[in-house]
Amino acid sequence: MIVSQGTYHDFTEGGSGGGGTACVIHNGPTQVVFIGNTIYNCSVAGIISTGSTNLSLIGNVVYDCPIGIQWWGSITVNVVDNTVFDCDTCIDVDAGDHIVGSGNILYNCDPAGYHLLLGDAAAAVGSFFKRSCIYQPAGSARIKWEGGTVYNVADWITAFPTEAEGCIESDPVFADVANDNVDLLVGSPCIGANAESADYATLATEFGWSFKYDKNGSTRPVGAGWDIGACEYGSAIGLKKILFRVT
Repeated sequence: MIVSQGTYHDFTEGGSGGGGTACVIHNGPTQVVFIGNTIYNCSVAGIISTGSTNLSLIGNVVYDCPIGIQWWGSITVNVVDNTVFDCDTCIDVDAGDHIVGSGNILYNCDPAGYHLLLGDAAAAVGSFFKRSCIYQPAGSARIKWEGGTVYNVADWITAFPTEAEGCIESDPVFADVANDNVDLLVGSPCIGANAESADYATLATEFGWSFKYDKNGSTRPVGAGWDIGACEYGSAIGLKKILFRVT
């Protein structure tokens, strides 16, 4: 199943399986891809999965939710080239589950929340979150990896150099984050700081076509190198729509 280029907002009632979450993946579906969606202003979460396998979240923008993305019972989720901002906790991985992440921007969590939260040491086994920008405008990044200690990016890289490879803690320089515009401006440290995730090749083999598009519909990379986040620097909104077929 592919969910692409939708806009989902103002889900403000119920629990994780009710109206308070924009996108809920229940009861074990396999090979699900969320790509290029905009999700905001939900009372519970933007995206929740409770048991899917082979779930890929690519190039989505999620904001203004208590939890941006959360899962449990999903084994491993591929989180690639997304931008999650202004959430109490940006990404919440339950105990025993795993994350394979790269190229994401996590910006502005609640002071008592987390940019990235893994439930326990078992969740960290086989998990990684590479080449990502994690930034708190008024404070330090909050990363809980293996439960317990809360790290900023520098300390997290020191403790887990392989899992946190290439991550930075710098202002991503959004065009106008106050008005929810997270396009990158010239001078952003996210420009050219990413690389193609292996998930793109895996999905191309599975579905038979390319998923290498950013949130605005431009083919990745727009410039010489891949950028961190959902929007490539210099991409044009509506330049190319993502067209998928179901066979």
